[in-house]
Amino acid sequence: MKTITEVEGPVSRSLLDRLSRQEGKETPLLSLYLPADGSANGLTGGQLEKNTRRQFEQWRVLVETLDHPPAVRKKVTKALERAEAEVVERLGRRWVSGIAVFADPESLDLWIVPVGWGFPTMMFVESRFVLFPLELLLAQWDRFALCLTDKDEARLFVYSQHRMEEVTSIVDEIPGKVRFPDPFRELQYRRKHVVYFHRHFARVAEALLRLYQRELFDGLVIGCPRELEPQFRSHLHQYVADRVVATWEMPVDTPTSEILNRMVEFETQRLRERASKLRQRIDDAPPERKALGVDAVLKAAWEGRLGDVWMPPAFAHAGSACEQCARLVYPPVEQCPECGSSTRGVDDIGFELVQTAVAQGARVHFHDLGEAIDPPMAALLRF
Repeated sequence: MKTITEVEGPVSRSLLDRLSRQEGKETPLLSLYLPADGSANGLTGGQLEKNTRRQFEQWRVLVETLDHPPAVRKKVTKALERAEAEVVERLGRRWVSGIAVFADPESLDLWIVPVGWGFPTMMFVESRFVLFPLELLLAQWDRFALCLTDKDEARLFVYSQHRMEEVTSIVDEIPGKVRFPDPFRELQYRRKHVVYFHRHFARVAEALLRLYQRELFDGLVIGCPRELEPQFRSHLHQYVADRVVATWEMPVDTPTSEILNRMVEFETQRLRERASKLRQRIDDAPPERKALGVDAVLKAAWEGRLGDVWMPPAFAHAGSACEQCARLVYPPVEQCPECGSSTRGVDDIGFELVQTAVAQGARVHFHDLGEAIDPPMAALLRF
């Protein structure tokens, strides 16, 4: 069929569930993860495209070494070529730092997932799609619902990490305010007006509850006229009301691009404040309850002591991982400092740390101070 499905909104559990149901019975499935923003490494658009094409060429060479029949390898190679064309077209897009591509070589169907997090370069050829990098996104980044409403119209969005999707809109007919010579009739009509817009608010609140049950968002942003906010909030289910994190006076018909810009600013400021508070907690903690510096954090991860990690969103440096005890080390070494066993190279030590932290139930907080700050990485320890 050769269909191409590009995910417009944020990564969701329902998306991962759909992808996890795909199975390559005769021909294995292809999972690709690539960085899509060269600015973090000082690359121009042309350099990034050149590096991307070189990576796909290396993957095609690697496919020829796989233990599969020639006909299967040919299909996988063709899927790689198709994926390359789609990825190159999407490099350098605003707020897209990484791209995940899932391909079925048998049908040449593609699923393309642009995200705001820079993936390390990875390829998997398996009977099922490999989804753990997207699982990390769900585990580490907050999801928000945004509700813009007035008396007769509403729009609901989901947002996470620079990606937003409008999920529904609600429009109701509300009687207008009309002046009557008869004060009693005017009072009746105004009461009818109030009843109808409260019915509208009840419908919107019900839609938000269903959205929460489906998406389990972490925060809700409400946009409505200030004088209507208390009346609207009175209709929210407690699960939803407890997740209100901001209220804006934003018209329902605000362009989507303007809403997205506002949400990006809101999320960035929220992450900055959260990271700043964590760093203060780390500084105030006693020496035995904190780790300062990259190697100290990696050692704490090996010991299973991580509680909250403070680090830049990308720390794409080469390191080492012990083949015996799985200790991560930076800078890379040939011998494990803990057990003395030999190590293997790791291309992205920061990504490996995030995986380890999530596996321990720790929370990673990304700061925007860059790697030049000393130390660039710290952690609050559980014990």
